[in-house]
Amino acid sequence: MTPLSRFRQGTPIRLGEGILFATYATLRSDERAEKASRVQQIVDWLGADFDGVIVFDESHAMANAGGGKSERGDQAPSQQDVRASGSSTRCRIRASSMSRRQGPPAFRTRLRPTPRPVGGADFPFATRAEFVAAVEAGGVAAMEVLARDLKALGLYAARSLSYHGVAYEMVEHQLTDEQIRIYDAYAGAFGVIHNNLDAALKAANITGDGGTLNRQAKAAARSAFESAKQRFFNHLITAMKTPSLIACLLRDIEAAMPPSSRSSRPARR
Repeated sequence: MTPLSRFRQGTPIRLGEGILFATYATLRSDERAEKASRVQQIVDWLGADFDGVIVFDESHAMANAGGGKSERGDQAPSQQDVRASGSSTRCRIRASSMSRRQGPPAFRTRLRPTPRPVGGADFPFATRAEFVAAVEAGGVAAMEVLARDLKALGLYAARSLSYHGVAYEMVEHQLTDEQIRIYDAYAGAFGVIHNNLDAALKAANITGDGGTLNRQAKAAARSAFESAKQRFFNHLITAMKTPSLIACLLRDIEAAMPPSSRSSRPARR
């Protein structure tokens, strides 16, 4: 395996055969002076008769290749995603990701429920944007239908873990008086911060008497506060219930041991 960084931009890739790998960030490199872009450098090395495989690992990093929409209007596509998904080679492509799909798989133009190009004679949507909009409007049901058709064509594969033989047991942890006191104390502290957050934003010139002066900074500050609060209480509650979980695990381990092993074990302290 040879990293692309071993070859300078604009120079030929001197690799007769093997595996070439590159980061998505490297593919953002545009053409500079007379030096070809990194993507073109790879395409030139592959050649027109390349019959191998290009693998996009962690392919969710290309999810913004087609741009999108937000509350502020249309968003331009990410240059990293455009470069990664814009190869003109006709070789086999494999995109893999451990992240679940949360939207139409439009980051790969080859990943579509028809071999015809978008806007072709047999394609029901004139543009890629219309296709994505239709799938998003259909919600989860449309995504399920799309995934089913792609799987049937062999273009998409997704595995799930089997829960065969798995049993669940609800274990309730009773908070002690000390744990309740600790929780209430921290909740009161975060309440003080929450009640004075507006004053802090005003002191930082993010808000004023006439309203919000910097909407982006205000949203970022409130988001940071809420995220920190959720993370803190998540760790706090997990720590509080851990003793009950450990006791439950020890009980199950002891119950699964042969009787002879139980009697020979020293008493826990």
